Formats: sequence, structure tokens, C-alpha cells
Amino acid sequence: MPVGRPLKFQTVKELEDKIEDYFNTFKEGGVSHGKPMLVSGLAYHLDICTQTLFSYEAKSEFLAPIKKAKQRVEMQYETGLHESAPTGSIFALKNFKWKDKTEQEQYGKDGGAIETSLVVEYIDSDSKE
Repeated sequence: MPVGRPLKFQTVKELEDKIEDYFNTFKEGGVSHGKPMLVSGLAYHLDICTQTLFSYEAKSEFLAPIKKAKQRVEMQYETGLHESAPTGSIFALKNFKWKDKTEQEQYGKDGGAIETSLVVEYIDSDSKE
């Protein structure tokens, strides 16, 4: 016997239609009524909470449409990286498992290996010098 609330969307088609309805509210540029595409906005439009949206993604029959919808939102943020102030997009993309890291490489002479040497010198404390 199933536990919990029944699914809001009984078929993949029903979910896909409602997802498409959300994205159809956006004009070119990914903004509708002054608001950008959001995963939480999608969940709100579907009349479910964001965690429920992720729960649908865990069901194999709903996986593809949810992943595709999330990718559309991610694509908008990726496009935002080309704007003059991409900080918000960078932050949002981290929620899509993007990494923000700096790598540094160091080289020795002529791009070769860094050479190191160790000199050990014995000093005789009994010496008169």
C-alpha cells in the first residue's frame, strides 16, 4: 500500500505540459514579468515545493522532463556569465554542481622542474675559529 500523498502529476505528459507552460511565460532572454527562470519558480508554477520537484526526479518515469527543465534554467545562468556582472550567475551555477576554483602551476628555469637542494654543514663547537 503506498505511503504519503498521491502524486500531483499522474502522467509524464501532464508534467511536461505544465513545465512547458512555465517556460512559455518567459520572453527571449529568460525573463518573465521581471523575474528570471528559477528551479524554485518552476516548482511554484507546478504548485509543489522544490523538494517535491526533486522527489519527482527520483522517479524514473519523471526523470527526463525534470532534468531537461533544470537544464533550461542552468542554460540561462550560463548565458549570464557573458554579462558585465556575472556574480549572480556564478553563484547560481554552483547549485548545478559547477566549481569555482583557481589552479596555479609553478615551473623552474625554462619551464622545467623546480630544482631544490639541501646543504648540511657541520660546525664544530670545539673549534677555535
